[in-house]
Amino acid sequence: MGYQEVLNSLQTSDVRNGVTVKLVPGRTEDGWLSDETRAEFQAVFGNGNPFAGGANQPEPTIQDLRDRMGSPNHSVAKHQLLIENVVIDGVLTRSYRPATAQGQPLPTLLFFHGGAYYGGSIETVDNVCRAFADFGNLQVFNVDYPLPPEHPFPVAPLAIYKVLYYLHEHASGFNILPDTFYVSGDSAGGGLSMTTTYLDQVVFQTKLVKKVILYYPDVPGVTVEDPTAGIEFKEFKEALTGFFKAFTSDSLAHSTYYGKVGFDDNPVIAVINAPQLAEFPPVEVIVGEFDPLRKSNEVLVEKLNEQGVTNKYVRYNGMTHAFLDHLGDYPQAEDAIKEAIKFINE
Repeated sequence: MGYQEVLNSLQTSDVRNGVTVKLVPGRTEDGWLSDETRAEFQAVFGNGNPFAGGANQPEPTIQDLRDRMGSPNHSVAKHQLLIENVVIDGVLTRSYRPATAQGQPLPTLLFFHGGAYYGGSIETVDNVCRAFADFGNLQVFNVDYPLPPEHPFPVAPLAIYKVLYYLHEHASGFNILPDTFYVSGDSAGGGLSMTTTYLDQVVFQTKLVKKVILYYPDVPGVTVEDPTAGIEFKEFKEALTGFFKAFTSDSLAHSTYYGKVGFDDNPVIAVINAPQLAEFPPVEVIVGEFDPLRKSNEVLVEKLNEQGVTNKYVRYNGMTHAFLDHLGDYPQAEDAIKEAIKFINE
């Protein structure tokens, strides 16, 4: 199937026990990879299991890991955008808005890139932010938050909150609506979206964030004994099981970001364990079927339900972690942005 044909097929979904499931085109069962993900894994796994052990490899540096992050992607925006880099209260951001909305006050989305907290950049999600601005008629700010270990916790979330509050206080100068803000991010950026919302809703009581969109977020404070439990693998089972366990056992992201700060009992970090989680605005969680963070994301959804937080959980069958990085190549990535726009407009 071609890109547009797959994209069209994703407009139809199953709803199972409150979960919106986007099936792999041509499949009616769980457990199958999409053609795009299969090719991605085939390039990594070949005919073996790279996680089965073997010769010791040199330990990569933080910079080595940063250099490996991100995937080639393409713009799917259909209309001209006004784009500029803007420093807001000392933090670099990149702003996007439809050219047809010049001078018109718009609702605002703040987007936070992924990268295990210590990597990634505004460049890796530039096309994602273009799509949000175009599809949603939004003012989007792509936030270049400070990275650890150079800037350890709590520098990044406080810098992000400063951007949010500054935009609220200077809304007229940016032609944005002063009380209509949304936050979103992928992976570590999803974790930062949770922290930003906690700072806004609970710590500072500013109540600016109206909705939260989380793409396969990191969820500190959740312990998952078996990240593959209940997930069916109809292909690459051994290699995918190894991938899940290697991914979820890697502690570098948290140790680099949080350092020696215990996070299970720190609500600014482990927001899921905060008693004030019930004060959150509506939350959408979007994750791939074969994402190692899927089980922790499902724990988050369960906790949101327990606390009475309005939420929507969307699962893309056949996808793995960071599928948004493949925007323009994976139709599911474009559809996931359109799903978020629908959630914002509900």
